[in-house]
Amino acid sequence: MTFKLQLLSHRVKQDINHSIPLAPQPVPDTEMQSYILREGATPDGYEYIVRTPSPHTETTKFLRIPLSTHNVSYSWQPKAQIRVKTGIRELAFPAPPPKDSTLFNAKDNEHTEPDFSDKKQLFWINEFSNPGATG
Repeated sequence: MTFKLQLLSHRVKQDINHSIPLAPQPVPDTEMQSYILREGATPDGYEYIVRTPSPHTETTKFLRIPLSTHNVSYSWQPKAQIRVKTGIRELAFPAPPPKDSTLFNAKDNEHTEPDFSDKKQLFWINEFSNPGATG
């Protein structure tokens, strides 16, 4: 079983008249690791216990003059994949629907590496119905 976790930072640029949401950005892995309190296998699967960074406001300055303000919040994105080796080939789950003839290829990065921007990535559990509490 493979599990991957990503922490996204969401920024909203504020000025006097507008609020402009910017594209979410992944927090670098080196920084994200400080928010993972515990991870490991359990009898029922795999568990991450995380601390979500507090929302805050950042001000951009130029020559000490405030130029813009950003409200920053965070969210977690999990992905999971189950791989099974048979005598014939390696399989991955969740598999595509029966109408899709795509076969899992362990040498294809699109099948083996999570793409957090793709909400319908084949061979990856992309969303969890009850991801648990974060705080």
